[in-house]
Amino acid sequence: MKKFFAILFVFLISVTSSALECSSCSKNIRGQYISHPEKGNFCSRECLAKVMPKCRVCKEPCMEKAVKIRNYIYCSQECMNKSLKCAACSGVLGPGSVARENVNGRKAFYCVKCSKLPGCYFCSMPCRVKPLKDSRRICPRCMKNTVKDRRQIEAMFKEVRKYLAAKFGYDRVHKIELHVVDLKKLTELSKSTYSSEGGRRMALMNYQSKIQTRTYPNGRTEQSVIEENCHIYVLTHCPRELLYDALAHELTHDHVRHHVGVKVKDLALEEGLCELVASIFNRAKGNGFLNRSKKANPDPVYGGGYRKMSEIYKQNRQSFKKTLDYLR
Repeated sequence: MKKFFAILFVFLISVTSSALECSSCSKNIRGQYISHPEKGNFCSRECLAKVMPKCRVCKEPCMEKAVKIRNYIYCSQECMNKSLKCAACSGVLGPGSVARENVNGRKAFYCVKCSKLPGCYFCSMPCRVKPLKDSRRICPRCMKNTVKDRRQIEAMFKEVRKYLAAKFGYDRVHKIELHVVDLKKLTELSKSTYSSEGGRRMALMNYQSKIQTRTYPNGRTEQSVIEENCHIYVLTHCPRELLYDALAHELTHDHVRHHVGVKVKDLALEEGLCELVASIFNRAKGNGFLNRSKKANPDPVYGGGYRKMSEIYKQNRQSFKKTLDYLR
């Protein structure tokens, strides 16, 4: 919860015996005057008022304090409350209203009552909606952009896989089963205690294989995969940009299984690589704003891993092969 009252203007009172020119009326100033760090010097408060921004509500000049929200200026929090509406109920904010910021940096304002509502599963902002059957609440803003149609999800999957094949050499030949499930099913399938984006689980990769070991007369052994099953599960009713992010992440898990193996030396490094690849795809799709939450994620596996692998990728001059080798 954040307060959004800010002091924008500071005044300095000085005394001088030399002549100055008023920045408003252009008359010479002698003796006491008002100095503003941005506006200049003024012979009186009346002259200063002429150049100060006016409150959007009462139209009076903001002389000493102001609240600036969305490029609008208000002389007080009271005036601001009369102008802005609650993002959840559309009512007047009223005293005690609060500002909320979601995981991707979007800000909105809520009345006291609505600020206590449960948050949206995806953006975390309070919302006055009925939960889905799998218990998720999705705010109207996120719901507008959710993808439910399986054919659309399959098309997005192919798009991401094609991009990663061209960018990093991912394999497009082996079969990957794509499943669209609700949150309850996704939670049942997951065996990990970790989930990205601050606990919001959106997808899962599952890999199973049978290994055949062949022993030669000289005692040398060789292992080969004789059967494998690759599955990616994605959440239904997921906003398009987040679904793209999740698909890139899970396809990277699949790539790691095929080119590094089932075991890597550090889970954080693998999750960090997956987050790194997702961030690169996000920028390519114009969704770079999603990466702010990755950089700020305090989780040592997802956030810490992402920051670590981003640095390694940079040190390797953006060589994906060398960065992937770091997991071995």
